[in-house]
Amino acid sequence: MLYEELRAREVILEEAVSLSEKKLKNPPEGKLRAAMRGNQIQYYLRKNPSDINGTYIPKSEEKKIVKLAEKEYYERLGTHAKAELKLIRMYLRRFSKDMLIYAHEKLGKGKQGLVTPFCVDDETYAKEWEQRDYISKGIEECDQEFYTGKGERVRSKSEIIIADRLAALGIPYRYEELLVLDGGYEVYPDFTLLDVKKRRVIYLEHFGMMDNPEYVDGFMWKISHYAQNGIFLGQNLIATFEQSSKALSTRELDGLLKAVFEL
Repeated sequence: MLYEELRAREVILEEAVSLSEKKLKNPPEGKLRAAMRGNQIQYYLRKNPSDINGTYIPKSEEKKIVKLAEKEYYERLGTHAKAELKLIRMYLRRFSKDMLIYAHEKLGKGKQGLVTPFCVDDETYAKEWEQRDYISKGIEECDQEFYTGKGERVRSKSEIIIADRLAALGIPYRYEELLVLDGGYEVYPDFTLLDVKKRRVIYLEHFGMMDNPEYVDGFMWKISHYAQNGIFLGQNLIATFEQSSKALSTRELDGLLKAVFEL
């Protein structure tokens, strides 16, 4: 996890260094000094470090003032980015693997099964989570039958779409897993999702009749109860919506999932 985050940070820093170098190819001479004069800021050009005050730059030379300010900014940006980049690259060279995971791998096959690892890789973590038993709501045999691409029975065509997109994007999920809220109130979120990278659970609810006033009242009540239990819409709860005049959009669904799970 940390390794991937540092790699991503490395890319950002490389872009910052590249941009700063590009912007500083033909920098203006000297440094900009800004000083308050009454209620106004006045700008001065310092060509010599020993020249504390500098030469006044009139407002008519605004482009010159901006160029000098940009020069100082990109110098600072490049300096800070290079310093951080150096540290990150040193770390990545020294710890090319997650050492907490590597500690277990280093034991060898004969010893690994004798201990419970403190930390496992993402693939193992996701697999173990998916294999754990859980209590689900269950679907009555007499209900209409809808099946996902994996052969899992769900309650609607929209839930087929959601389940199949989750599977296609490699997001582990559980369908209608029991969640007990404060006060012993039991709910069954449509999908309980695992954010493998951040090792957290996110709930997904599909609200399919948003043009029905009674249904909307139920939606508001449910969202409120989730919030009272630390489950907030837009954070660890995401939602999809439908009306009779607007079906579930697979493009919007993909966009939502990719944004939340940083895919």
